Amino acid sequence: MKSLRSVIACGAALAGILTLVTFPAAAQTAPASATATSQAATAPVTPPLRPPPAESFRAYDRPSDDGSAIIVEWAKPEKETEGDYYVVEIARDPNDFAAGRFETQVVKPSPKALKYANPQYFASSARNRKLYYAEVSPGALLHKEEPFTLTAEKVEQLRKEGVLSDDEADRAVSVLKTAEAKKELSAAEKRDAKWCEFLKAHLTKRAKELAEAEAARINATTCYFRLAAARGTGPDQQKAYVVRDGEPVIVSASAHWNVLKVFKLNTLLFALCFSAAVLAFIHIARRNPNLFIRKIPGLEAVEEAIGRATEMGRSVYFVHGLNPIGSLSTIAAVNILGRVARRSAEYDVRVRVMNVDPIVTAVSQEVVQQAYTEAGRPDAYDADDVSLMASDQFSFVAAVSGRMVREQPAAVFLMGYFYAESLLLAETGASTGAIQVAGTDAFTQLPFFVTTCDYTLIGEELYAASAYLSREPRMLGSLRGQDVGKAFLMAVIVVVALALTVGIAMGLDVAWLRNLFKAFS
Repeated sequence: MKSLRSVIACGAALAGILTLVTFPAAAQTAPASATATSQAATAPVTPPLRPPPAESFRAYDRPSDDGSAIIVEWAKPEKETEGDYYVVEIARDPNDFAAGRFETQVVKPSPKALKYANPQYFASSARNRKLYYAEVSPGALLHKEEPFTLTAEKVEQLRKEGVLSDDEADRAVSVLKTAEAKKELSAAEKRDAKWCEFLKAHLTKRAKELAEAEAARINATTCYFRLAAARGTGPDQQKAYVVRDGEPVIVSASAHWNVLKVFKLNTLLFALCFSAAVLAFIHIARRNPNLFIRKIPGLEAVEEAIGRATEMGRSVYFVHGLNPIGSLSTIAAVNILGRVARRSAEYDVRVRVMNVDPIVTAVSQEVVQQAYTEAGRPDAYDADDVSLMASDQFSFVAAVSGRMVREQPAAVFLMGYFYAESLLLAETGASTGAIQVAGTDAFTQLPFFVTTCDYTLIGEELYAASAYLSREPRMLGSLRGQDVGKAFLMAVIVVVALALTVGIAMGLDVAWLRNLFKAFS
C-alpha cells in the first residue's frame, strides 16, 4: 500500500514537470492577457472632435471701432475636452482655402474668450455666455509688413517709382557704397551720410504709412473665414471643420469705421444730462438772481475784513500763490481779487497785491485797475500797489513777511496754490493781528491755513468764490448745476451699490448694471 502511494506521487510530479516543459508560453500568456484586458477596461476613451454647429458660425464687423477688426463667433459646446482648441482660417478669396493660401488664428477655450467677458463691445446677456468669439484683423494677418532696409536695389526701385529724384538716388547710392568701403569719411561725406540717415528715416516712415494704408484697405474689403475644432499640434494635428452638406462652411465679412462708439453711450448720456442741468439753472438764475447757494463763511467774511480795514485806516493785503496764470487756482484767485479790489475802492481802502510771477502781476494790475474804474474811482488806483515781490519762493516769503511786519495790515487774503511757504505767511499775518482769509486747493497746505487763519476756503470753495461774490447768472447757474450733478452722482453710487449687493446675494445676473456705469477707454 505504501509503495502504491509512492508510485502515484511520483507520477503526479512527473506530469507537472512535463506540463511546464511542454507548454511554457501558455503559462505566461494567461496572466498577460488578463492584464491587457484590465488596462483596456480602465483606459479613458478620448471623445471624437465635434465642430460647432454651422448655424452658430458667423462673421461680422466689430461694433463701435475704427474698422480694424472683424468678429468671428460660434457656439460653445456643452462638454469640452481638455486640450482642444479652435482654428480660424482667413483668406481673401474662397478658392484660396483649397490652394492653401490662408492665415490662421488660434483661439483657446476660456472664460475670457466668451462674448460675455467683453462688455465693451457686447451685451452682458445670458446668450453671450454661450458664444465664443475671435477678434480678427485681416490686414495684420494677410499683409506681412517687412522691415524697411535702405539698399542700392531699394534706391533704384524708389527711383523707378518716382519717389526719389535722380539726384537724390545718385547721392544715396554714393553714400551706401562709401559706407560699404568702410574708409575714413571726409567732411563732405559725413554730411552726405547724415543726409542719408534723414532720408532713411523718412522712407521708413513712408513705408510704415503705406503698410497701414494697405492693411486698412484689406480690412475694408470682403474677407472669408473657416472654422475648425482642433486637437494636437504639428503632424499630429487633427481638425474637424464646421460643415454644411458635407462641405466646410465659409462665411464672409468686411470691417468698416463706426461713427458712434456705443460702449461710450453712457458717458454721452450723463454729459447731456449734466449740461441740461447747468443750462436750466443758468436760465433760472437769470430770472432769480437770489438763487440759493449755501453760505460759505470765508466769503461772507470778505465784507467784514474790508470793513475792519476801513475802520482801522490800514491796508488790505492780497497774496497770490506760487503757480502761474495757467493754474486753475490762480485764475480763481484773480477772480476773487477783482471783487476784493472793487469793495476796497468803494470803502477807500488801499489794497496791496503781491505776486511771484510777472504774468500774474500784469493780469492783477489790469484786474485791480478795472475794479477801481467800476467803483467810480479810477484816480485812486496806484500801479505800484500791485507789485512783483520776487521770483524765488523763499525770497518772496521774506519780502512779503517783512512788509506785513512793517505795515501791519488789517486784513490778509491768501488765495491760490501754496507750497512750503504757506505756514510762514500765515503765521506772520497772524502775528500782526490781521483778519486772515485763506483759500487753496492744495490739500497738503490746508491744515496750516485752518490752524492759523480766521477763515479757510477748502478745495472747490475757492472756485465757487467768484460766482458766490458776483452773483452773475451764468456763473451762479453753472455752480448750482454742478452741485445738482454731484448730488445725483452720489445718490446713484449709493443706489447702484445697494442694488449690486442685493443682486449678487440673490444670485442674479447684475453685470449689465455694473457695465452701465463703467467708463470704457
